[in-house]
Amino acid sequence: MIAYLRVSTARQGASGLGLEAQRAAIKAYAERKGEEILEEHVEVETGTSKRYRPALAMALKSAKRLGVTLVTAKLDRLARSVAAVCAIQQSGVKFIALDLPETENPLFLYVIAALAEYEARLISERTKAALAAKRARGWVPGKYSVWKPGHRERGPFTRWAQAVARDQDVAGYIGLLSETGHTQQQIAVRLNEEGKVTTTGCQWCHQQVGRVLRRRRETLQGVEGRIAQHRRATKRLRVERLRANAEEKAQKASIKYHEAKRARLAQEERDARDQG
Repeated sequence: MIAYLRVSTARQGASGLGLEAQRAAIKAYAERKGEEILEEHVEVETGTSKRYRPALAMALKSAKRLGVTLVTAKLDRLARSVAAVCAIQQSGVKFIALDLPETENPLFLYVIAALAEYEARLISERTKAALAAKRARGWVPGKYSVWKPGHRERGPFTRWAQAVARDQDVAGYIGLLSETGHTQQQIAVRLNEEGKVTTTGCQWCHQQVGRVLRRRRETLQGVEGRIAQHRRATKRLRVERLRANAEEKAQKASIKYHEAKRARLAQEERDARDQG
């Protein structure tokens, strides 16, 4: 016989619990029948999916080629669609769902497949309704869905600030040793010789010293970066102000030039009439 096992999500596949239960049921059936499981095909895919299912296709192909029965723990593991069950039955491959005593009866099989399809539709509708209700209460799906408003933006900075606060007792000392030419390994050895421990009560290593130095450097660069940013912003505003003043002067000069030109043309026209 050929064994076919399926779970709907990657999390279920990683846990292995659903697959182990299906595998145990098929193994017990094979032992009762005195048959051997020639191949086992495992798939992580929803039963309502219309996409190509390679593991199921390989299982059907092997069962048809070897002339053996395809065995699955439950009919809904095979598919949650009447059309899919009908297509499998019409392919000529004999299959058995262990939860159904009358798998060979087409009418009974189609009724159970229709119920499985209806159950899948109900599950989908309940899930969508629950998600819509959670979104209405302000829930945002994703990694930070359990955080309070604003924590997603403040989280990385908060962790960095907490680490900087923990480093205050030794950051200056480590920075001084680093500036005098000590390597990170030498600094770690010296801290351990002086009886200094980390915030977790452990001995120092060069990786921890490197993290403290990096955070200290980021702190200093942060202050200098803010000063440089302020200078750039001030310079940009000054340039924009000078550009605006230059454009305003150019506009006034243009207006003055055109007014003088119109006045000159009017005077020339009056002089021409007086001479005539």
